[in-house]
Amino acid sequence: MRGIATTALGVALLGGLAHANVDLQWRPVEQTVVLGEIAEIGLYAVSDDPEANQPIASIDVLPGWDSDYLQLLDVDDNGPYSWWWSTFPNDSSGDGVNDTWEDGDAKYTALAQFGFGNEAWATPEGLLVTTFQFLTLMETLAEEPTEVLTIAAIGDHSQTVVRPPGGGDVTGDMADNALITIVPEPSIVLLLLGGGLLWLRRWPLMG
Repeated sequence: MRGIATTALGVALLGGLAHANVDLQWRPVEQTVVLGEIAEIGLYAVSDDPEANQPIASIDVLPGWDSDYLQLLDVDDNGPYSWWWSTFPNDSSGDGVNDTWEDGDAKYTALAQFGFGNEAWATPEGLLVTTFQFLTLMETLAEEPTEVLTIAAIGDHSQTVVRPPGGGDVTGDMADNALITIVPEPSIVLLLLGGGLLWLRRWPLMG
């Protein structure tokens, strides 16, 4: 009983510290990606208090993208925190967001480790939650990159929300989107031409 009471007290104290909100930001590893290669975009949880971290118990995120340009593949949990659960849940009994990704949206959930002291912390610099991986399908138009953004809600049961220990909602700003420019694969002709020019520079013609 004493252990349970101590844990409950710790959760209550953490809930009381939840005075700052947590912004969600998309940060691409590379803003320019060759057609047919993988675009990696980090999801960051950022405390909007520049002088304080913010505890996180869970995150639900609804990413949105243009399915003509990008195909969601998976996530890479390469951040500093080891989530107890980091996945795309089966929500067929709810809004069915994850029944298909071909419509350009999904539902991702991250749950922190259980127990007081095991929560994740959003820092002012940003905690890398996970890295989303997209296959590039089509080159973008000049100066018109494709975008990955956060959707606030889909249907009756799915929403983007950040929750602190003890419950509540500390979801902050969701306006920092990722812009990805997809360029064509280098032509084999250009590669051969470049190789020929390099050979000529190394072996000039003899007069």
